[in-house]
Amino acid sequence: MLAAQTAPDAKVAQAPQSAAIDLPQPPIPDFKDGPVNYPPHAFRANRQGTAFYRVTINTDGEPTSCIITQSSGTRELDQATCDFVLKRVHFKPALDAEGRPVEAIYSNKMIWSIPRW
Repeated sequence: MLAAQTAPDAKVAQAPQSAAIDLPQPPIPDFKDGPVNYPPHAFRANRQGTAFYRVTINTDGEPTSCIITQSSGTRELDQATCDFVLKRVHFKPALDAEGRPVEAIYSNKMIWSIPRW
């Protein structure tokens, strides 16, 4: 299996409002089943790296936008990172102090590595 993983040490930013607020419950990722597709060209070229990303999550827990905040060094891996997060990750929405779902920002990294057998 090819390895690409979201790091467990994720950081959650506050709601994307001008004034930062603490969220009693930040968004929690829930990865959908299935392997991560390593980009074929990057695999053949033995490209590896870590892509740091930031994703906006709406009140339904769906990611609505993704940006790379620090490149893996390979455009294809960066694009595959956002593609994966936008298509294959659902979130439990962030909740405000009253328990209402709110839009929030989630930041993490995707580590792309080719296993050596």
